[in-house]
Amino acid sequence: MIHEAIGYLRHLRYLKIARTSVPQLPRSLSNLYHLMFIIYDEGSLYIHNDFLPKDLNNLFNLRYLKLPWDVIPGMHGIGKLKSLQGLDGFYVKNEIGYKTGELEHMNDLHQLRIKLLENVKDAEEACSAKIYQKRNLMDLSLEWNDIYISNWDLMVEHPSIPENLLNICDP
Repeated sequence: MIHEAIGYLRHLRYLKIARTSVPQLPRSLSNLYHLMFIIYDEGSLYIHNDFLPKDLNNLFNLRYLKLPWDVIPGMHGIGKLKSLQGLDGFYVKNEIGYKTGELEHMNDLHQLRIKLLENVKDAEEACSAKIYQKRNLMDLSLEWNDIYISNWDLMVEHPSIPENLLNICDP
């Protein structure tokens, strides 16, 4: 267990939790405004339902967030993390804080995986993510329930996709 006193380490920039079982991150983690990296290498399969602090999205300097795959769907308002460079699992839901519009101002993303796209209600909502503005995006994955579309699939079906997304494609 990580003690709540971690919130006093105001200038902490890198937090890696490894080889340990942490069912829940301390609520005070949200006070670490200079934190740029949170890496949690799973030590246990048991994770509490409220693993993340509710206001983790206040960490506006956060650039890299590696969490267990089943934690990210519960992160409300991830769009506030405008400095984030990688997002391996944005889960679209029909709820405020989980719609594609959350991605609108996250223009520093290098890697983005959007899941549950069947929950997007119309083209206007889909366009609200403004994928075309993400100039650093090198890896884009789109998933509808059991359907996965990679960069290569996008290139074949949509040749107008920006070239920077296609640089990593290998047929």
